[in-house]
Amino acid sequence: MSGEETQLEEAQLEAPEAAAEGEEGAAGEPSGEAAEESPEAGAGDDEDLAWSVATPEARAAAANAIDPEAAAELREFVRDALVALGAEVSETDDEAVLELRLPAEGDLPQRLGHAQGAELRLVFSTADLRQGHELVAPGCHLLHVLESDLEQAGRRVYVAAPGAERLSLKAIGLRSGARERWTLSDREALEGYDLYLVARLRYRARERHDEVACVKVELRPGIDPAHGWDAATAFEDPDPALFELKPRARKRVPAKALKTALQAGDESLERYARDRSRELQDGMRETSRKDLSRLHAYYAGQIAEYMRRRKSDLNQLRVEELEEERELRVRELIAQAEVHAEIEPLQLLTVERPLQRARLSRTPAGEEEPSEVRWLLFDRADGSYELDEEAPA
Repeated sequence: MSGEETQLEEAQLEAPEAAAEGEEGAAGEPSGEAAEESPEAGAGDDEDLAWSVATPEARAAAANAIDPEAAAELREFVRDALVALGAEVSETDDEAVLELRLPAEGDLPQRLGHAQGAELRLVFSTADLRQGHELVAPGCHLLHVLESDLEQAGRRVYVAAPGAERLSLKAIGLRSGARERWTLSDREALEGYDLYLVARLRYRARERHDEVACVKVELRPGIDPAHGWDAATAFEDPDPALFELKPRARKRVPAKALKTALQAGDESLERYARDRSRELQDGMRETSRKDLSRLHAYYAGQIAEYMRRRKSDLNQLRVEELEEERELRVRELIAQAEVHAEIEPLQLLTVERPLQRARLSRTPAGEEEPSEVRWLLFDRADGSYELDEEAPA
């Protein structure tokens, strides 16, 4: 837990204690000017609620706080991005610190605010922040620079996987024998596509959580020519070998196929964002319950203090104001615990896959006509294949 978060927790705990001290002071029945000054002191106590009076630094730390799992993912992303831009990572025993040396040429060091060849010690949690360390958190300058570089690298990239495999009976593990004969006919060259949709997911609540997700859409023509495009999705990063392929700037996915793929990818991202929002919201409920308990205890003490004093229009007005203020703060606290997800598309990588479709027939020995005929879709990039349901001969 960071130092700022500890201050927040201590300030929250002090609020009910301040109310209790007010009750003890009221037992002495103050009179005269002291009694008139007491309401002002009580009215100022609500500033002890940390979520309403936290310092700008504490608020910024709380807004940018991320859980350990997200910090680990952010560390991996920053490391990979900086290495791709020419930085060198140094080995260290401290897993919380990412040590690296910036490139000795180019404008990246200057844009990051450092000298060429400078050594950086990056941390991803305020709890790990020490002298000489640089904190990387959502919204920081370093992430803005990386985001700008990634955006300039291209929002859409199209590459073609080479067709190293050849369709044959041997390639699909079949061979003709004395009992049956296998044949391939009606061969047709086709293209399939793997689309990698990269999006930034932003979850807004009392705290803000950002993450980058990549969903892969396998887009294939129907195994049977009578069928349209099929799309299957999975959260998967591209194979690093794909980045060695030469981009083809003028190539495009057919419009109808692209629409099918993007729709499938969007639906997967929306489902993931909803599930992740529920997880984050469940994690915030316990904190919200504690905050509500402290809030009710604080206002109950304030109202009880005024109720014990002599009846006056001023005291009654103050009680009514405190009741309205408590109701408003409760609504605000409940609203702050609700998580709202935003999805922003960042990049699209399209990988063209060379395919071959053919009819696979099985003919028993001694017969002229095949007894089994099925369509086959063969991927020449990796040798994988799919068969449709058995069709009549």
